[in-house]
Amino acid sequence: MIEKDFRKIISDFEANYAMRPQMSARFEEIAALLQKELVAPYPFQKAYLVGAWAKLTAFPGDPLVIALQFDETKLSLAQYRERAINNAIENALIKAWGDKIKSIERNDWEKRTKFSLDNETYWFDIDPQLKEIKEVEFVNNANSEYTLFRNTVIIIKNACNDIGLKTIDEAIIETILYHSLRHYQITNKYYDYLDAFVKGMDDFFAPLPIEVGSAMYQKLGLSEPEKFDHKYIVVSPGNPKLNLAGDLNDLNIGDYRKLRKKVAKMLENPKVDPFLFDQSTEVVVDVNPAVDKLTGKLKWRYIILGKNLTNSGGEYNNDEVSQQTAILKAIFKGLKALEANNLFKKKIIIQAEYEDFLGSRMLSTDENKSRMKTIKAFIEKNKLNIIQTKGKSLEE
Repeated sequence: MIEKDFRKIISDFEANYAMRPQMSARFEEIAALLQKELVAPYPFQKAYLVGAWAKLTAFPGDPLVIALQFDETKLSLAQYRERAINNAIENALIKAWGDKIKSIERNDWEKRTKFSLDNETYWFDIDPQLKEIKEVEFVNNANSEYTLFRNTVIIIKNACNDIGLKTIDEAIIETILYHSLRHYQITNKYYDYLDAFVKGMDDFFAPLPIEVGSAMYQKLGLSEPEKFDHKYIVVSPGNPKLNLAGDLNDLNIGDYRKLRKKVAKMLENPKVDPFLFDQSTEVVVDVNPAVDKLTGKLKWRYIILGKNLTNSGGEYNNDEVSQQTAILKAIFKGLKALEANNLFKKKIIIQAEYEDFLGSRMLSTDENKSRMKTIKAFIEKNKLNIIQTKGKSLEE
């Protein structure tokens, strides 16, 4: 697989994400219910959306996880029993939805209540240390530092689904990925992120302790991790006293080895990406039409400077409207070529010997109005920083 294959996984994921508004609305509904039903008997403070839905990495079927915060200073030892709080949660759910609830499961030891409604699963976690909230904050921080972090988690989860891995802990994946990027990442590309992840998995199996580092713990307002007496160690970003891999051993770690093998297989590249290690911050696309010296006719043409990427086509009269058409066609095809080759940079400079070629002057025909609308939508969707400049044709 190459960059465009990884990007397609992300675009398919986003295209199928119609459930997010529905799940957000259900969270608001549940939070209001708990605020009403739990405040009086218990010092309930707030419900937080956590887990994959809060991290924006949720797939259909992932539970909507809600962390419940209570004021510990107002809870007496006798009151603070997970069983009593779970009883109150269960009663509130039954009062609100009754027979619509398909199932309710309790685990007082894990401080968790699960219930199913409208074919979706919901979890309530009593989270006095706000561990799960910190895990969401960690993912947000990691994605600010490594801009493909969240999407790479999605690609890895997609790989898990492809081969039916059911026991993989997403928090372990996130922590190993961050460790991997700290130690092995070179370029801001999916291929490199995943290659680093494979190396990080090897560290995990070695076994080496996996944690997110002092700087991240400081950002999260947490202390340094404790020392753990266990073969496999993945320190929780949300709670440095917790080993996320505490239940893993040589007998049940098999799914993680299968995941490592799957991701490594994805990186067996049948086609070399020539721009894999391109560190430039800007790219220049020349969209001046080409002129046939024999016929005087125009062709649309783009040249991506310094990348050995160019293409041309069509045949137009050498008049102003045809020139506009050729430029607009070249702009769109040039932008698509940048996308296909993972060359979206901080600055995309588009050059043509024509005034305001992304402005209203170009809207001389209905076809060109449609072309301009398509170009503007593409720029907006991909959040591209486009800079227009006037200049003569660049020849490769």
